[in-house]
Amino acid sequence: MQEMAIGRAQKFLISLGNAFESVKEHIGKDITQLDFRDLMTAGGDVLFEKLTELFNFLMEYKNDDYEAVDTEWVKDNLTISNLQMIGKELAEQNRMGWLIPFFKEKMQEAIATS
Repeated sequence: MQEMAIGRAQKFLISLGNAFESVKEHIGKDITQLDFRDLMTAGGDVLFEKLTELFNFLMEYKNDDYEAVDTEWVKDNLTISNLQMIGKELAEQNRMGWLIPFFKEKMQEAIATS
């Protein structure tokens, strides 16, 4: 996400929140209280539908040639280790450590020119 434009990162985070809410509403429980097997069983098609939307959103970024995949492709091809890797990468990049130096630099430029 660090490489994403801020507006697109915001859309992704909103989509992620909406996905959690949709699965939670479908299951009728707080999904953080379920183990993975129960989540996959109870969440069913809603979980895969939301996962497919998020996967396509991430993969199409700066890739005009990307052809969206469907839910069946996600079920057949996406592995748990893929999801872990994507999740770790998003968590790593979500720190957005560039933000503080970016604003410090911009503030210094503004002070110098005023």
